[in-house]
Amino acid sequence: ENYLNLKNNLQKVHSVETLLELDGFSEIDQRILFEIKREFSALEPPLELLERWIDSRKNSHWYEEYKTSYNAFHEVIKLFILLEKLDLKIDSFEDGLEKYTQTFYKLDLHYRRFMTFSDQSGFTDLFGDLVKKVENFYVNRILSVLNEQWQEQIEKHPWNSKNVIHQQNFFEKLVRPLLQKKGKVFVVISDALRYECALELKEMVLKEDRFQAELMPMLGVLPSFTQLGMAALLPNKKLELDKNGEKVLVDGQNSQGLEGRR
Repeated sequence: ENYLNLKNNLQKVHSVETLLELDGFSEIDQRILFEIKREFSALEPPLELLERWIDSRKNSHWYEEYKTSYNAFHEVIKLFILLEKLDLKIDSFEDGLEKYTQTFYKLDLHYRRFMTFSDQSGFTDLFGDLVKKVENFYVNRILSVLNEQWQEQIEKHPWNSKNVIHQQNFFEKLVRPLLQKKGKVFVVISDALRYECALELKEMVLKEDRFQAELMPMLGVLPSFTQLGMAALLPNKKLELDKNGEKVLVDGQNSQGLEGRR
């Protein structure tokens, strides 16, 4: 690269399509990545074109070296394309639950993956401005819009669903039927595991091609703090807080700590 003065000579190549046909030197991929970044500075980036550019590099020699950078761009492209197709409208409480578990979760998925890959790439000069742009986009165009509509629904609707299992019914609905078959059941609890993260985990399990996996949403308990959430997973007929509002009682028994849950 140094001998050929490649960095300066590549500046004379004005067609990205020409660059896509080249391979062999890492400088070529760096130039393509910065061209993708430049396109994102436009008001309406050519998303499908950029997706094609990225796909065309997957079999190139240096792709693995810059995979996280390409993946970061790929995720933000998916985020913008998805938002173009979606109508972020919530018509009812049940509609909000259904739309999140069907499509809206993907907005969180692509945003998280973009932030992760851009951070892993180590290219601060490549992603610095774009990270700020995507973050503002995510907060103002997605979170605030959905938050306002969801707030409207929960203010006029009881915290109750006919279509989604309630968290406090977890044991009766999902665990007890398995125990009655005299099977062994292991319950792994991960505090605040997001739905879209769980879905990604399910896909990883299925890729092993040795296991079955299924994902279903549950309606969490309110207020949504850890101790109450863990108590809700136990067999229970009644959940309540003590007089001081500090301890969660399950059928009148203190559920604090491991001993309490036992």
